[in-house]
Amino acid sequence: MRTDTNTTTVAAVNQRGMTLVEIMIVLAIMASVMGIVAFAVIPNIARSKVKNAEIEAAKWAQQCDIYLATEGEYPDSLEQVAEYMSGASMDDPWGNAYRLETGDGCAKVCSSGKDGSNNTEDDVCAPKDCQ
Repeated sequence: MRTDTNTTTVAAVNQRGMTLVEIMIVLAIMASVMGIVAFAVIPNIARSKVKNAEIEAAKWAQQCDIYLATEGEYPDSLEQVAEYMSGASMDDPWGNAYRLETGDGCAKVCSSGKDGSNNTEDDVCAPKDCQ
């Protein structure tokens, strides 16, 4: 029976923690995995903002058409349409306000895009066939 106690004590004495090198290797592996994930995810975030702006602008443009059907004319501003859009944000994914452009028998709702400047190539507008 004494041998069982001695083997337990010997096993406890031989047990030791992780070395600094082992910890550094684990941290290097974790950093590599995080870098790969970030490289894959960050471009998708930018694309999702553009897609979100397209969808929201299309919803606003659709509500402008509903406003036309009920009021007989397009609204002067998106604030007039806001009562039809419960809970919808009037700001695009970059924090800029959507703008309403009317003319030629249609209403176009646009986001200024990432740069925040109107009438640049990164603007997102709906509907696309409205000039």
